[in-house]
Amino acid sequence: MNIWTDEWDATDDWSGGGAKSTHLVDRGPLLGASLYELGPGNSAAYHFHHGSEELLIVLRGRPTLRSPDGERQLREGEAVHFPLGPDGAHGLRNDTDELVRYVVAGIRVSPEVVRAFEAGDEGIEVLAMGARHDGDGEVIPGWWSD
Repeated sequence: MNIWTDEWDATDDWSGGGAKSTHLVDRGPLLGASLYELGPGNSAAYHFHHGSEELLIVLRGRPTLRSPDGERQLREGEAVHFPLGPDGAHGLRNDTDELVRYVVAGIRVSPEVVRAFEAGDEGIEVLAMGARHDGDGEVIPGWWSD
């Protein structure tokens, strides 16, 4: 894969806000990396991971990062680390008129439990990396979205 590709996974908008994405590293045994693009007004859900830290690298544009420290606009070339747990909560938004493109890489944990906050301040827990809970304790294969 190439970070300047315009080939996107049509069924992988887990973000809830219109993000485009494609896998750069096809979920190897330990490392995963994905390429994302946010058009003007689009966003990626505010969430954190219980079992996987992440590294974000901004390739193009100036996304607005939401984190426990508040909000700030990132610059092209900036790299941001998100640790495990609530201290690593993050979400991105494109408040500009230009495309935003970035890479997120992390250590693979499967299944991975993610807490997403778009459903409310208390959040909802889901299993990512190919499965999610249905609310009754059953695991449903596939990517989650609400």
